[in-house]
Amino acid sequence: MFDIVQSQYEKIYDIFKQGYDGFMSHEFEARIKKAISVLHFKYLLGACKEANAVLPKTDLNNLNLFDLIISIYNKRRRTHRSKFFLLHCFESGLRSTLAVNFSNLYN
Repeated sequence: MFDIVQSQYEKIYDIFKQGYDGFMSHEFEARIKKAISVLHFKYLLGACKEANAVLPKTDLNNLNLFDLIISIYNKRRRTHRSKFFLLHCFESGLRSTLAVNFSNLYN
């Protein structure tokens, strides 16, 4: 049976397998699989690619790869949220208005 979390994990593993597979422990695998099931995968994959580009420039002694990926993911999410703030406000207002209208119509 096809497992989407495993499939997405393999894509992330492919990014880091060249030279950084020492960071790919069982703990990392469990944490990243949990993150895959909860977080937006395109942002997470982009954060992994960015982390892979940052790794050669950083000190690898006390590095936690998962924390690096999540910090980059959060940066990307904040950027998205700031760019589309008005769109989110409009969407929330529209949903609320429609919910009230449907509630009044069917109750």
